[in-house]
Amino acid sequence: MRCMAHIVNLVVQDGLKGKDEHEAISRIRGAIRYIRNSPARYKKFQECVEFEKLKTKKLLSLDVPTRWNSTYLMLETAISLKRAFDAYEDVDLAYKNDLLRQPFDGIPTDYDWERAKVLVTFLRHFYNLTLRISGALYVTSNLIFREICEVELLLRHWLSSSDVELNEMARKMKEKYDKYWGSIERINMILYYAVILDPRHKSEFLEFTFDKLYGGTKKCDVMKEQVRDRLHELFNDYKLRYGHSLQGTPGSPGSSFSRVSSSSSSSVWTSMQFLDHEATRTFTIEQEFIMYKTGGKGDRVKSELEKYLNEDVEMHRDKFDILNWWKVNTQRFPILSKMARDVLAVPVSTVASESAFSTGGRVLDAFRSSLSPKIVQALICTQDWLRKDSKPISIEEELSELEVGDVVFVDC
Repeated sequence: MRCMAHIVNLVVQDGLKGKDEHEAISRIRGAIRYIRNSPARYKKFQECVEFEKLKTKKLLSLDVPTRWNSTYLMLETAISLKRAFDAYEDVDLAYKNDLLRQPFDGIPTDYDWERAKVLVTFLRHFYNLTLRISGALYVTSNLIFREICEVELLLRHWLSSSDVELNEMARKMKEKYDKYWGSIERINMILYYAVILDPRHKSEFLEFTFDKLYGGTKKCDVMKEQVRDRLHELFNDYKLRYGHSLQGTPGSPGSSFSRVSSSSSSSVWTSMQFLDHEATRTFTIEQEFIMYKTGGKGDRVKSELEKYLNEDVEMHRDKFDILNWWKVNTQRFPILSKMARDVLAVPVSTVASESAFSTGGRVLDAFRSSLSPKIVQALICTQDWLRKDSKPISIEEELSELEVGDVVFVDC
């Protein structure tokens, strides 16, 4: 399964390739670079911020052109300080002239700032989306399909916009989006399972979104049936793997019948040598009666999935712990809970693991440099496990230097 954060990155990068967007970003980036190039200029800019009474603690930050999320943060901060930029133009006479020279592209125009506002609104959706799917301390696999659907609806809305530039951006992004998620057959089946195994959604949510996005097509109906069949096949695999080991578990479905049937079956073959046909037939009827009372081991285990699907969905709550729900309901769904555990454990983004194994900001001394790769890997993993409760992994870790901390002045 592809990393969703990387796919979102590819989709957004295609949308930022428009000429107007590129020029607007380039001119605003140039203005920021000019001011940050000198401590004296930066101090003068801060005086303009105070003069304009702009209540913001954000600092001017330069982006990494290949990372759209840093571009978003740069533009968001710059827009909040626009009045300070206008004031700075009046106090620094060289500002306008220097920006007209190479390597700058000129001073930001009012049109550039308007385009930047549109871009920030545009990128904010994808920035927040990336944050949601990159969490390391909560389940994300049950969220992914919903997020994919919301991106689809968002792009459709922008495609109907009267803003020509926004419409063009959405068109480019939709082309890239369709390459990965445009067809319901291209989406990994396990993401559908994760939706169904979310007790707040189950199959109703999946069918609702199918109808909303792809309704009225034969493909939609075929896909519904295919997901249903594949889910039952997966459950049957788990039943074959774990069904026997759970037969004697107190409180598990079929455990009472297992004890009866196992003791009966062990004696029936011995007794068969001495019992006549009528006695044997009497035992068969009694066995059928026991199966009728208990629901039967095979039927009861097989209906575990159906029982779950037929129950009402859980109420939506802000802090719903899906793993805890399955833990609490393990006695009711012993096999299905194991399946849910494995499906929900699938990460939809590699950002968390990349952040954990990132070597940025870590300096190895001569001793640590002599350690074997396996020892270094073990140390990194152990550090990540120890800090997981107190320091959640976030993709914003890598961008922190762009927003806070000491200002780093760079050369042009």
